[in-house]
Amino acid sequence: MTERVRWGAQKIRSVALWSVPYYSRWGFYPQVLFVVFALVWFEYRPGWASQGPGVAMAFLAVAAMWMAVRGPDSTRIEGAIWIAISVGLFALEMHFIDTERKAHDAEQAELRSGEEETQREQTKSFGHLIKGGQQLLSALRTETALTAKNLEHITGGDEYCWLVPLDPEPVGPGGDRAYQGNNYWQLGLKNSGKVVLPTCDLRFTPFPTDEEQKQAIAPSPPFLFYHFEKVPVMGRRYYRYTPNFIKGDRIYSGVIETPTRSFIEVIKFQPDPNNKARYIPTCMVTSPSEKLLEKECNPQQ
Repeated sequence: MTERVRWGAQKIRSVALWSVPYYSRWGFYPQVLFVVFALVWFEYRPGWASQGPGVAMAFLAVAAMWMAVRGPDSTRIEGAIWIAISVGLFALEMHFIDTERKAHDAEQAELRSGEEETQREQTKSFGHLIKGGQQLLSALRTETALTAKNLEHITGGDEYCWLVPLDPEPVGPGGDRAYQGNNYWQLGLKNSGKVVLPTCDLRFTPFPTDEEQKQAIAPSPPFLFYHFEKVPVMGRRYYRYTPNFIKGDRIYSGVIETPTRSFIEVIKFQPDPNNKARYIPTCMVTSPSEKLLEKECNPQQ
């Protein structure tokens, strides 16, 4: 065993002392060690050996410093080998730079692709959100319209009822004999709209005639109150007889009240210029803001 160890040591020593043409030992061995270490580092890539452009530059800097140290003591072959090593390290540096740039470009492309995909998904989601909002708004509008329509049918909306003086209904069809003639007028009920009015209340104040003013007599009764329920739709040209009568010799000013609004009605009787025994009624309905709504007792349109 000792002989074999001794023989191995002699062989290693003989190899180490082996003379290389055009080389000195201080030029050959460092160069061999540098090449072997560089091959292990860049070729076999051990776990402890980091890779990248900076590492190749570090190896190149070490080679340049050794060449500067050796300087005039290096041979031409040694210098040429160092130059070849430097060129290889430079090429390796360019390779690392190119690889890193391609990896960076690929990473940026993947990031851009991810961002574009995210933007597409956000745009798509935003489109769905807008569409959902539009559908919700449409449904809300429909529901609002239905609610308004239902509310209009329940309350009568902005419509109103009003009373117009008519010639008393004849006795034959069911008229009251007590109010035939003597300037009595039967009141007809009208509906201004296209929905049934659930309730309609009218309160009139009769103004005194000229004769009553001279005698300081107050009209009797001082107020006329009428209450109607479920006033049907009948069109502007039509009316429904009521069992109520007024004397056609004065002005009646009243207030109309529906579930949602109030109006003002004035009924005025004036003598017929062609027949002094006959009176002609005029009717006027206005809103509280004095907007004229009706100006005829029996409109034909």
